[in-house]
Amino acid sequence: MAQKGGVYTVTKGLWKRFGPARVFNTLLDETTILGLAQGFGTLGFLPIPEIQYLAYFHNACDQIRGEACSLQFFSNGQFRNPMVMRIASLGYQRGFGGHFHNDNSIAALRDIPGLVVGCPSRGDDAVRMLRTMMALARVDGRVCAFLEPIALYMTKDLHAPEDGLWQFPYPPEGEALAPGEGRVYHPEARELLVVTFGNGVPMALRCARRLGEEGIGVRVLDLRWLVPLERAADRAAGGRVRARCWCSTRAAAAAGWGRASSPRSSRAAWAGVRSRGSAAPTPTRRSPAAAFLVLPDEAQVLADGAPAARPLSGLLFPARLLPIIVAMSRSEPMSIVFADVSGSTRLFEQKGDVEARQIIAKVLGALAEVTTRHGGRVIKTIGDEIMCVFPTAIQGVHAAIEMQRRLARDPEFARDKLAVRIGLHHGEALVEEGDVFGDAVNTAARMVELAKREQIVATASSLRDLTGSTQLRTRSLGRARVAGKLFPVEICDVLWQEDLAEVTMVQRAVRLDDGGTVGVKLTIRHRGRLVELNEDSPPFTMGRDPGNQLVVDAEWVSRFHALIEYKKGYFVLTDRSTNGTYVRLGEDDELRLHRDEMHLRKSGAVSMGQPIGLNFQDVVYFQCDYGAGR
Repeated sequence: MAQKGGVYTVTKGLWKRFGPARVFNTLLDETTILGLAQGFGTLGFLPIPEIQYLAYFHNACDQIRGEACSLQFFSNGQFRNPMVMRIASLGYQRGFGGHFHNDNSIAALRDIPGLVVGCPSRGDDAVRMLRTMMALARVDGRVCAFLEPIALYMTKDLHAPEDGLWQFPYPPEGEALAPGEGRVYHPEARELLVVTFGNGVPMALRCARRLGEEGIGVRVLDLRWLVPLERAADRAAGGRVRARCWCSTRAAAAAGWGRASSPRSSRAAWAGVRSRGSAAPTPTRRSPAAAFLVLPDEAQVLADGAPAARPLSGLLFPARLLPIIVAMSRSEPMSIVFADVSGSTRLFEQKGDVEARQIIAKVLGALAEVTTRHGGRVIKTIGDEIMCVFPTAIQGVHAAIEMQRRLARDPEFARDKLAVRIGLHHGEALVEEGDVFGDAVNTAARMVELAKREQIVATASSLRDLTGSTQLRTRSLGRARVAGKLFPVEICDVLWQEDLAEVTMVQRAVRLDDGGTVGVKLTIRHRGRLVELNEDSPPFTMGRDPGNQLVVDAEWVSRFHALIEYKKGYFVLTDRSTNGTYVRLGEDDELRLHRDEMHLRKSGAVSMGQPIGLNFQDVVYFQCDYGAGR
């Protein structure tokens, strides 16, 4: 299989190009395949195992559910085993079938906590989604399942033979697809929304064309991602739809994604789910003549979909259904602010639970008052943290500043040594039943994690459009990695103190168009090898294990000894070893770093596991260039 490129030759040529050390055969045993992948992932590699058919995955499901996807959780982040599973999936393949080769059961995958599941319907999406999954695995240690529709492997045409409408240009290098991001076809359509994925997408588009000839506008949503689903509703929200939703799936009705997503859709974008097209609750027949009889076809889409959208007596619906005019869920621009009370742990120890809870409630009440005064609203409180939203970035920033000043001036809060740390991000968020979700919320939550006591940390993009008349003062904190994003995010410290004598800062209006980190570079030299890192480079790992970017095979070096990454404006060396890492900055004395981190400045040397003088052959030399003024 390695030499051939898999059953369907999808990976043809990789074995020849990269060799049997990176592309190799295994026993035809899914437990072995996924077990090997877990081992390689734990050792620092990025394994991409191929499961021959989706039905065969179920033989080894617990390798993913009970081990791979739970390792980071149960080790409290100390270990991880990144992985991207490629699985030939779904039905409708011709000339070679049976129930083992036409499996549509994805419920077992969707039910695994932490697993990312994607299913492309076209080649360019497949490329972008694979890039995203590999980035999620490499950066965040995620486990991903990539379901490849077998029937679409060789599909080139959409409506007629030789029309070539299902062929697309290869995406440029670096172009990826955000997790949960769906694709909408015919966004102008208002009568019917068909929600589907994989094989169902070209089928739905053909049906949309036929219904369009009858004057029925059909919008088609290709989910692309089955986990997470949240962004799909956002993606479909191009306007109001005057009809109900038809969920098309190849899975059995009782366990398919349509069953799971319909309650979600009724809460979010598609409040009138008309029906679900699904397979019969029986294995796919082996006979070519009968193989498709148990699967939904285009005739079912037309039969179920058209009545839902067809006018009746001059009306779109009968009179009793007229109130069901569905406003599809839409994303709204807003500023999300998280404020976390600092010092609450000590407060509970000193005051006891009852009194401490009362004091924390007063703090959160004060923050809620500030929120309302600046035109915002409180979304929720979580323990000693409050989450609120504001229509504009400037309202969010001014509210965050007043929150800090309110706590600093209040003698009661000062007596208990309470303060807050605040994170802020402005972006598009999905509103659902009074709550907000999406990437913008995750980014704001990451900002509050990065903030220190009495600090406001915001993404630079949130502040970039604010005018100088606001007289905001900021200082750049460089770039920080945010889970789920391919590249680091530029962040800033919003300076709220009225007396800035003790604050190191660059006073200016909020204008960040210059980027602030142009020319940032770290040059690493080891045994004649030269490596250059910049602010966008992934973490540079060093150790004894062959999966590291820099390998030193010595008994005093740990397998994953140390790493260098760019965060908060500096290249940071982090030690994770048993014996420590010895560092000399310029002409300063040598110091030992053990389970700690430090900023790298100017130039110097690093030795893993032994002092520099005893390890001269494997000393790592570095040179930092932070650009002008650094």
